[in-house]
Amino acid sequence: MRGFQRWVGSRGLDPHRDGHRRVRVSADCSLALREWKRPGFLSQGVAMGAVSARKVISTDASLSGWGATHEGRTVNGEWGPHMRSAHINCLELLAVHLSLKHFLPWLRGHHVLVRSDNSTVVAYINRQGGLGSRKLYTLAHRLIVWSSVHLLSLRAAHVPGVLNLGADLLSRGNPLYGDWKLHPEVVKQIWLRFGQATVDVYASRENAQCPLFYSLHDQRAPLGVDALAHEWPRTLLYAFPPVALISPTLARVRERSHYMILIAPHWPGKHWLAEIFQQLCGPPWPLPLRRDLLSQAQGEIFRPHPERLALWAWPALINRGKAFSTIKVYLAAISACHIGFEGKTVGQHPLICRFMKGARRHGDSNSRNIPTLVKDISNVGEVSCGSSHTIALSKDGRTVWSFGGGDNGKLGHGDTNRVYKPKVVEALQGMFIRKVCAGSQSSLALTSTGQVYAWGCGACLGCGSSEATALRPKLIEELATTRVVDISIGDSHCLALSHDNEVYAWGNNSMGQCGQGNSTGPITKPKKVIGLDGVAIQQISAGTSHSLAWTALPRDRQVVAWHRPYCVDLEESTFSHLRSFLERYCEGINSEVPPLPFPSSREHHNFLKLCLRLLSNHLALALAGGVATSILGRQARPLRNLLFRLMDSSVPDEIQEAVIETLSVGATMLLPPLRERMELLHSLLPQGPDRWESLSKGQRMQLDIILTSLQDHTHVASLLGYSSPADGPEVLSSGPAFTALPEPAYGTTTGHPDTHLAEILMKTLLRNLGFYTDQAFGELEKNSDKLQQGTSSSDSSQPAHLHQLLCSLQKQLLAYCHINSLTEVRLRSSFLQ
Repeated sequence: MRGFQRWVGSRGLDPHRDGHRRVRVSADCSLALREWKRPGFLSQGVAMGAVSARKVISTDASLSGWGATHEGRTVNGEWGPHMRSAHINCLELLAVHLSLKHFLPWLRGHHVLVRSDNSTVVAYINRQGGLGSRKLYTLAHRLIVWSSVHLLSLRAAHVPGVLNLGADLLSRGNPLYGDWKLHPEVVKQIWLRFGQATVDVYASRENAQCPLFYSLHDQRAPLGVDALAHEWPRTLLYAFPPVALISPTLARVRERSHYMILIAPHWPGKHWLAEIFQQLCGPPWPLPLRRDLLSQAQGEIFRPHPERLALWAWPALINRGKAFSTIKVYLAAISACHIGFEGKTVGQHPLICRFMKGARRHGDSNSRNIPTLVKDISNVGEVSCGSSHTIALSKDGRTVWSFGGGDNGKLGHGDTNRVYKPKVVEALQGMFIRKVCAGSQSSLALTSTGQVYAWGCGACLGCGSSEATALRPKLIEELATTRVVDISIGDSHCLALSHDNEVYAWGNNSMGQCGQGNSTGPITKPKKVIGLDGVAIQQISAGTSHSLAWTALPRDRQVVAWHRPYCVDLEESTFSHLRSFLERYCEGINSEVPPLPFPSSREHHNFLKLCLRLLSNHLALALAGGVATSILGRQARPLRNLLFRLMDSSVPDEIQEAVIETLSVGATMLLPPLRERMELLHSLLPQGPDRWESLSKGQRMQLDIILTSLQDHTHVASLLGYSSPADGPEVLSSGPAFTALPEPAYGTTTGHPDTHLAEILMKTLLRNLGFYTDQAFGELEKNSDKLQQGTSSSDSSQPAHLHQLLCSLQKQLLAYCHINSLTEVRLRSSFLQ
């Protein structure tokens, strides 16, 4: 009847005064009264009795988006530009409709209750519309009609905003990783296994598992903000850090000798998993899988697919030292002995807190006149110094640290605080950074995809304003479509070199250092430097008030490969295209009719030779440029199989020579991981006296390459399980497709290696050498009267590296036995003491 009521209201009719007045009935009124003409509708009635159970959903909306929860399930979204100007009541009602549609598989055929903190929405749902707003009536009408088809009933209830936490959080964005809380029952099991911790290192008031905790962003945390900037108490600690902070946490535990229960994923592909195993003081425990393992908003939001995190509890302990007092102990002592002022105790006053933190640092802000090791940081590949801050980049390009003066946000941590110890720049996590630069009041970072990020203040941000400030790294939009291969920053201006050898400059131009033909005003957006057209610039450098560009190839291995001739692009996609070309056009290589579009077999063969030479050049450039670890990706295995398959095929000699050259150049990049290499070696080595002649040319070459790669003793040690395979240069150069941490069989927490594979390999080597020796003695006895010195042909002779590999295995096994015997003696002596 809401449609009829709206029509009556629009005519201004009074039921008492206009009871006998004749009016023209509009189409809207007829449509609203149509249902009342059907006898079935009038006789339908309503269900009697109370509803025994309802499905409950909670919804909320903001001007930026909407969100909803239902039994731990979540959904959220953002409004389009045309919706952000709508009234909040309309957005709230639309959020209800969108949420019901999303959760329909769980709500269909049930009574549903909608919980909302908007009283207007509640009224429009329960009263099936209203007369106050036509837009709200239209939305409510659509909702009621839709729900009558899919639901048994729909009701709404008002809930205060402070209790509608889950939907409110989702309407303003996605849940944060650092705010997930473990289920209390799981935490109780952790306390029973490892002891109850007293300090939570990364927490908030909602997800803290201990009464004392450090917070990532809450200034009201009992122990302060940013645990890595404080000294930790000498007690049992609990930490469930974001993934990006696992490595710094382990470094602190290792260097400061803390005892901690660490909650972290068991991801074999991550480098920090090896560090965790090295610091274990007891068996770890995999957290039980349950749907509500991780939650937010007081249990309203469940983390989907918790099994993908593979969370374990790791008891970490390294050289526990003697306990010492923390800042909080000092502050508590001061508060107990002195009278407070300004409504606070002495220990709570900001000035006292800052003084105590500075005193506890033992002068970390003091100058040093001799080189001093920078702690809390490792595996650094590049460092850049600004006027008062430092930026460091890890070897793998995955982590950027900054420390020093934080004025104008040049550290990139989202604030202007001074940082005394290296701190990870969170905004750059998930990117592969190739280079970092630090200026006077700004910083730059270059990604592997050629994009430039800037933070700090001034024209160096490249955003079009000389007064702008960015507390976190932001993409320079002007260079987003340009492939940048190098960057440099001076005191207050920046340079960028593109893949096409073009130089861009922006920032302070008071001395003409931006190369624009003038010295007027700052350049607030990157502009191409004038006068360098046609010049093959290879390197750039920015000084205090001048700039340089020159054409010599750089010595920096991360840049050199991008500037070589005949290099398409050193990316995985390039190798993928070359592989697809070779696979496609090598199938009919011996057929009389060449495949299209080649008019003759000669041109077909020339094309294949060019593809192989391009592949060889790119492999060589990747090795020369030092980017072999991340360039092949998933293409290493199919490329290796394709090339060895060509070696065994009847192809023209010129193509086979090109294949051999390609294998010789890229052998280290195409090799499989160490364990797979050992298994492949075992399968290729002949198991009988007549098998050497049965090996194909491709198998012989593959066997020779593998044996050559195993001359490094570290690989044999890794095979025996007491050295990490990642230590060897061969493994590092085999690409991410082959980079993996050793399986538990290699290096368990007990310290006993798995020598089973080495035992099988040694037996095979001895068997082969025995076959070869018997054959050699037989030939010698047979031909002794002819005084022949060599009787076996070169085709049937064994690879010379067999003897070297056997000797290396023997040496490593003897070394292991010696070390193991010394360890047992020390254990016995310590036990007797």
